Amino acid sequence: MIGKAIPVGTEQTSPLSRSANSKEKEGRSHPVGAVSHWANRLCPSCCRADLNIYFSGNTDEKLGAWCENCNLKAYFDGYELISMKCS
Repeated sequence: MIGKAIPVGTEQTSPLSRSANSKEKEGRSHPVGAVSHWANRLCPSCCRADLNIYFSGNTDEKLGAWCENCNLKAYFDGYELISMKCS
């Protein structure tokens, strides 16, 4: 099934979120078009801390996610994580 929504909560309450200033605190700087990720987040599918969330390097715009344990692949539509399942 393509486009199955997985609820992950709002940006303020989601375990997948981080503060707007955290990149500045970490001292990271990314070139335009760079993609970075947060590792070991809680996966909403298998409930293990194996989810990697990919985001645009210059913003906190979330692009997608991949779980190393259950192989969940998903993209973000606003704050909603949408799984991509191929048959």
